[in-house]
Amino acid sequence: MSLRDQVLRVLSKHETERNPDHSHDPRRRHRSINGDAAIQEEERNQGGTIENPGEIIKSVKDKLVGDANIVIISNGEGYNFRVGDSEFIAVGDFDSQSERVRLFNGAFKDETVLKGVVAHELSHLIFSRVQKKLSEEMSAVNRLVMDYTENSDPFAKNGVMSAEGTLRDEYKKRFPYYDALYDYFYGKHYKELKEKDGITPYSASYWKAHEQGNGSWDTAINETLAEISRLKAQGIKKGIPNIWRGFYREMNSLYKKTK
Repeated sequence: MSLRDQVLRVLSKHETERNPDHSHDPRRRHRSINGDAAIQEEERNQGGTIENPGEIIKSVKDKLVGDANIVIISNGEGYNFRVGDSEFIAVGDFDSQSERVRLFNGAFKDETVLKGVVAHELSHLIFSRVQKKLSEEMSAVNRLVMDYTENSDPFAKNGVMSAEGTLRDEYKKRFPYYDALYDYFYGKHYKELKEKDGITPYSASYWKAHEQGNGSWDTAINETLAEISRLKAQGIKKGIPNIWRGFYREMNSLYKKTK
């Protein structure tokens, strides 16, 4: 299949699947990097004692999503869930329809864990809002390409895009989300993102599930970006590949434009 045909396939597939249920599956949890079972049980059974948790939550929220109207509640004990063949215990979850974050007892183990869980879940808000904008622009670009295919070549020098799917200069300002993110989600960066699958064992489990046909690629991307957000909030900077650092920065920068 030629590059041109691949691009047309991506655009047409997106249009036929427009507005899929991209709500983030609430059965998720922050996970210790070493994934030790004893630590998982400790997170389940001990809420911990933190002074002024509300101030910590607010500081993370203000830094990541500013004054976004999002509900964050404490919701008691976590629950078991599976990602492919891996099992976890939830310490937080995010619902994209209500834009609500729930924090379970394990999130309050200590200040560092709380910062990480809140950052992880708020990253899903960023992903949800940015992906909505990307979806809108993908549909608009697809309509332009369909108009071109009836009359002329959309991949010509005076057309909409190159054969790789990147926009011509005159369309970049019109479709900033497509321009910034196409290569990450569908183009030249996707292969490298996939090869460096997952930043932690938790995010890697989503890529493994995707490879096994048990999960979507966009959920794997979503979870990996959320784990980067968690690590950064906890002051952990090593171990994040440059390709993922760039993707994370792009998503957070674009989120500020959604307000």
